[in-house]
Amino acid sequence: MKNNFKLSTFDILLEIVSLLLIIAIWFYVCFNYASLPSEIPMHFSVLWKVDSLSDKSSLFILLWIITFLYVLFSVLNFIPFKKKYLKYNYINISEQKGREIYELTVKKLRIEKVFVIWFLAIITYSVMNSQDLHWLIILSLPLILIFIEAFYLIKIVSSDTEKK
Repeated sequence: MKNNFKLSTFDILLEIVSLLLIIAIWFYVCFNYASLPSEIPMHFSVLWKVDSLSDKSSLFILLWIITFLYVLFSVLNFIPFKKKYLKYNYINISEQKGREIYELTVKKLRIEKVFVIWFLAIITYSVMNSQDLHWLIILSLPLILIFIEAFYLIKIVSSDTEKK
């Protein structure tokens, strides 16, 4: 089975947004780097308070982690279609249903990529401005990812029951 899926307008928009976020984070850090204090917060306690400072050059480690995650999510989106998608919950399903599940999975990964990069951009901004992280920021990513997973799981199950 060949991977001949075409990107929808929404998929292209998600790719552009995530790429623009990466570029914006790098630009923001590089543009403001000279004005940063020599030490910036780099570790937060369980109460989301700054508990460790580090040299401002360590900010680039965070940038490289964000960039690595962007590349990783992008690579995962373009892994070729495998026949394993035709076995869903150990039940053989049609090729069309396998394609639907694959397309939903790839779209879900693109959405998750945008949210993960956005979350890390907020952390980068907080680090650069020597701010404590608010608990809502910390809890937002897991809650959003759980919502995305639940939404796509419901979408897959509901499309399966509608056709029966």
